[in-house]
Amino acid sequence: MAKHINCSIKAPKETKPGKKQDDFYVFEKTEHLRSKTIIVTSHKEQFDCLLKLYQDIDYDDKKIYLSEIRTKLNSYKQQDREKVRDINNNISFEDVIEKLITSKLVCYYCRGNVNILYNNIKQEDQWTLERINNDIGHTNANCEICCLRCNLKRRCMPSFLYKKSKEFGKVVKLHD
Repeated sequence: MAKHINCSIKAPKETKPGKKQDDFYVFEKTEHLRSKTIIVTSHKEQFDCLLKLYQDIDYDDKKIYLSEIRTKLNSYKQQDREKVRDINNNISFEDVIEKLITSKLVCYYCRGNVNILYNNIKQEDQWTLERINNDIGHTNANCEICCLRCNLKRRCMPSFLYKKSKEFGKVVKLHD
């Protein structure tokens, strides 16, 4: 049996305490007056589920993965609308799946593992779509997969400089 890690998908407004079942914790998330059980699995299992999603193979948690990816993608579209960026060329669901697979669920900057399913909204190792040029919306050519930590830390620093700083470690400016 695959090993599961303790979890809940996001920090919902109303969360019941987790119940231990076998090797994992099950959390119930109430959404639209219905309850669904979500199990966050290991990084490898999430990648395997992503491959099945790409190949359109049915599996138990397929709806959860579809829902989580679509929800995040829709929030990026909404973000672009609010910032009055062109949304006609936004990245498609299929392109996001391909980027997630191509990245092997590894951050573009720090090379750390990223997760599709995660414990809470502010979890630093969750996947995000990083815009290389922050003046442009979430297009396929302008996005890379990265962790929330790097996405937030980069801010308005040019992407290539942030990537180099991650490769070299801490960069210290020396006085002339």
